[in-house]
Amino acid sequence: MSLIDFGKSLQQRAVDIHSGKRIVFHHVPKCGGTSVGRALRRAYLLSQETVTPDASMKAFEAAREGRPHLAAGDVSEFREMMLLYMLYSDTRCVSAHIPFSDPAFRQFSDRYLFVTLLRDPVDRFISNYYWSHQHPGGVGHIAESLEDFLPSKRARHLGSTYVRYFCGEPAQEFTGRHVEAAIRNLRRMDCVGFLDEVGRFAADLRRLTGKRIRIGRENVRNTGGKRDSILSGPLGKQVLEACRFDSEIWEAVQDLRSSPREAAR
Repeated sequence: MSLIDFGKSLQQRAVDIHSGKRIVFHHVPKCGGTSVGRALRRAYLLSQETVTPDASMKAFEAAREGRPHLAAGDVSEFREMMLLYMLYSDTRCVSAHIPFSDPAFRQFSDRYLFVTLLRDPVDRFISNYYWSHQHPGGVGHIAESLEDFLPSKRARHLGSTYVRYFCGEPAQEFTGRHVEAAIRNLRRMDCVGFLDEVGRFAADLRRLTGKRIRIGRENVRNTGGKRDSILSGPLGKQVLEACRFDSEIWEAVQDLRSSPREAAR
């Protein structure tokens, strides 16, 4: 055995000894996932990967040069391919802004845990809007005021983030069929947590992975006051309408809070 091969075998043994159950964390924007992702990556330090929105978008845009058949919306499929690559590479922990992938789930659910964390969709929408509005250099920057933004197609897209992340297919317009698919896929996952019960979610992750998962509080934004003033004001109905599909999903999966904690496949 060569020195390089010996080193690789030692590394693999260390990964096998120190890594728990393989896991994929689908990080939905503005659901507390930054803290969860960092906790998971610390626990799986020897074998972990992520996909950031900025870097993956830049890579996709670079790949689109000279390839007009690649539409801008195909970035979600590009990220799905990245997920599949990492799973085939036996990365033990993948924590990333990647939508649910039916091919990944079908091929790897016997070896990997698939988990996610959700938040009240109206809270999530408001938090996402203000973060995007205040970060001009970020992916998906929203320059408009909330009043000007709400009538747009982008607002409906932002308010349908749960549909987009869990329906299992790219789409420009969502329907009730996509909502139903998102609910089914969430129920297939090993664990669906809720931000208002993040301590319980951490306990579930510890039990399922066999790892010491300690979730801190990172990238926290308090938009509670904004929510109350927005919903009681003239824009309230528009916000609720923009979040209509995600609210359907949220209500449908509330039973996953009760025992057993794992979603039924």
